[in-house]
Amino acid sequence: MADAANLQHTNNGLRQAPPTHFLVVAYGIQSHINPAQDLAHRLACIDTSVMCTLSTHAAAHRRMFPSLASPDEETTDGIISYAPFSDGFDDRSKLSMLSDEERARSRCASFESISSVISRLAAHGRPVTCIVCTMAMPPVLDVAQKHGIPLAVFWNQPATVLAAYYHYFHGYKEIFASHASDPSYEVILPRMQPLCIHSLPSFLVDTTNSKLSSMVIEGFQELFEFMDREKPKVLVNTLNGLEAATLTALQPYLQEC
Repeated sequence: MADAANLQHTNNGLRQAPPTHFLVVAYGIQSHINPAQDLAHRLACIDTSVMCTLSTHAAAHRRMFPSLASPDEETTDGIISYAPFSDGFDDRSKLSMLSDEERARSRCASFESISSVISRLAAHGRPVTCIVCTMAMPPVLDVAQKHGIPLAVFWNQPATVLAAYYHYFHGYKEIFASHASDPSYEVILPRMQPLCIHSLPSFLVDTTNSKLSSMVIEGFQELFEFMDREKPKVLVNTLNGLEAATLTALQPYLQEC
């Protein structure tokens, strides 16, 4: 007999609900891939019925699995599956130098490629029921909304960094900017201990007007606008024992997981 928790009501009675399948989409650099892979393994071990697929840029996928017969084929480690996506710049050689037009094309390519991954998984009897993305991946927000799939944001950095970015986009941008050249200046964020300017993420206090900083800030701004609007679950890569005070300070602003 099917578990009642896995049954859905329809006009004609009950039917078996699809098993839980997480698609974890990670930006193609090690500081995103490693935490995302750990999270994917943890999700897959929740229950034997839970499936998890990790998707990252094709260039990273090729480096992770250099012995594959086809460099972009899907594979598995026995616990989770791996399915790459393309952003149109798979050699990753000029990512920080893309023009605005190239960035728009890359976003479109990522959207189409991740959508294709979702379609292939569904065609193989493994429909995605939840998307989890590492921070600052605007194309994944587009995909989740287009396909109507619930999305969770995986903040793969400490909670203190999350707090700094959150408050930057919620009233503290000018304070950060006006003191960016004073590394010893202390910023007092709500309910938190003072943080020196030099302790803040470098993108938030960049004084060089670099294109990379602008690109990163734009991506994060879109992420926080999405979070404000849609109220997704936010998973933070931390421990209560390490950042209990910061997690408590964030609770009034972000949905607790």
